[in-house]
Amino acid sequence: MRRRNRKKKLLLFLTVILFIFLMILILFELRLRPLVLNAARSRARLYASEVIATCVDDALGSLPDGQKLIDVVYGDTGVSSIETNITALNRVKGDSIRNIAGNVSDIDKMTLEVPLGNLIGSILPGRGAAVGIRLVPIGYVADELYSEFIESGVNQTMHRIYLRVKIAMNMLVGWDTVKLELSCDAILAETIIVG
Repeated sequence: MRRRNRKKKLLLFLTVILFIFLMILILFELRLRPLVLNAARSRARLYASEVIATCVDDALGSLPDGQKLIDVVYGDTGVSSIETNITALNRVKGDSIRNIAGNVSDIDKMTLEVPLGNLIGSILPGRGAAVGIRLVPIGYVADELYSEFIESGVNQTMHRIYLRVKIAMNMLVGWDTVKLELSCDAILAETIIVG
């Protein structure tokens, strides 16, 4: 009889300890989730912007010397036309997107480190051992070319050609999936037209 009571008490004690431990884990998860998701979004945006800028710069740098994306043709009365070198523009666009897509797939090497003090609360923010969190994105890259004319002063107009890159990701953070769409514009060509 005493042995059964001991077993019951031990089982009850272990159940209470397990319940408390699970509640602490759930509270940590609830505190951790918004922090991790915000950090993941910021880190992914920064990484995507850097990748896009680097890949577009590399693609523009690979153009043969002297080759331009646009030429301004002047006539008797001023500017007669703006001619776009479609072949060079498509080459830059294609090279950029291939490189961006390749680099975005490497984003799974990103690891966030969140200080343990941030998880506990406002007692020790930014302090304590770092908890590592790995991000695994799955996504695609889309692109679009567009141009615009902007007034740039007296009798001056600026013509720009942009490459808009959109990267959509599903970031798997723990058990949660975060849908994230990043958009970044890179200037491919800029010309000031006088007259």
